[in-house]
Amino acid sequence: MHVLHPFWLFTLLLPLAALAALRLLRPPAQAVTPSTDLLPTVAASRWHWTKWPVGLVIAALTLLALASAGLVLTIPSTRPETRRTAIILCLDVSHSMVACDWPEQHPRPDAVDAANLPPNRLETAKNMVRQLLEQHRNNPIALVAFARIPYLVCPLMQQHAILQQRLLDLNTDSFEDGTAIADAILCALHALPDERRQQAAIILLSDGADHGNSLTTPEQAARMAQKLGVPIYAIGIGGQHGLHPVVTPNDEIRWAPIAEQLDEQQLRQIAELSGGRYFAAKDAALSDEITAFLNQPLPVTGTRHRQHISLTPWAIFGAAVLLALAMTIEWLATPRL
Repeated sequence: MHVLHPFWLFTLLLPLAALAALRLLRPPAQAVTPSTDLLPTVAASRWHWTKWPVGLVIAALTLLALASAGLVLTIPSTRPETRRTAIILCLDVSHSMVACDWPEQHPRPDAVDAANLPPNRLETAKNMVRQLLEQHRNNPIALVAFARIPYLVCPLMQQHAILQQRLLDLNTDSFEDGTAIADAILCALHALPDERRQQAAIILLSDGADHGNSLTTPEQAARMAQKLGVPIYAIGIGGQHGLHPVVTPNDEIRWAPIAEQLDEQQLRQIAELSGGRYFAAKDAALSDEITAFLNQPLPVTGTRHRQHISLTPWAIFGAAVLLALAMTIEWLATPRL
């Protein structure tokens, strides 16, 4: 049990305590009677019912002070959560995602053409998303696409038809180049309703390091996610044998090595700071570890749930009852002529 506004509680209870102390410390009034025959035969006890109104009024004022401070009862519960995990997908659509990666055991050929191209990184990421949608049909899932700026492409939905269509339409040409990982994480957190944050996870799919203009670093964004109980599962896409298309001055396309390699250390740190995990997808052939991760229910950090019950209405009702009882006793104790 706690109060939302303790300052108001102390402000109201201090004068109330002073009033109660004065009442208890004040000596009883001395009655002056012209004759001893008029004195009562039996002195009224301090706890006689006619003395109750003052205590009842003090108790009522105490309840009103608690109501003003916002009295809340918190009930912890370890019951299993019946709702499915909400998943926010953060998909990198920067221009480097059109690169293709050859498996390490099959180095790229000397002559590269359309016939021997493996799936590019964006298609690899899309295949992961499709597999996840297939295995988590009843989970609410949202999609954030990001390059230089993140966009909420599809809000959190139980049905995935709209998400699948928008995933199909995504391409790198529609986005200004860049990799704003920190902004993508913040966008994903904002896409989560407050009541969903204790049963949610973010899946980040990217092939690069953060190149955003945000004042927040990816590590700071990961810590924000951790405080909210939202783990981030980062999947780094790309290997050592990646090539991306480059347009020559003759308007021809040649395939050249990627200048910047995947920053696995940063993605791993993002995952660890948030309470999640990091996975490496070096080529289109997904590892058994990634496949198992996509097929299994996502673990989340919010395993302990709390129910918050406002006691303010009950405190006001109790104060009204006590005041009514004090008035009734006072009326009954008043002598009638």
